[in-house]
Amino acid sequence: MDYFDECRRVVIVGAGLGGTAAAIRVLQFAREPVQVVLLERRPDYRNAGVAYHGESNHWQHVFNIQAGRMSVFREDVDDFVVWANLEADRAGWPPEWRLPR
Repeated sequence: MDYFDECRRVVIVGAGLGGTAAAIRVLQFAREPVQVVLLERRPDYRNAGVAYHGESNHWQHVFNIQAGRMSVFREDVDDFVVWANLEADRAGWPPEWRLPR
């Protein structure tokens, strides 16, 4: 019997920000081994989703909220700011947004 045959499987439809955040939380709070499957019908939306896909969302159309108030984890309210400042690949960002922290 295979490892994945013995654990629960959770299927999340949509691999954008919401689906990815849901997968992270399921894995984080699982009390037993779990396999998470993210389904996304559009390969070009994987790892970006519709909200962050370059062709579907222009830089002028962004969330109207301060980065310091955005968070995936309520217990770590600075997670988005830390990611944006230290881990995000800013190569494709508009020049005026690449350097500020």
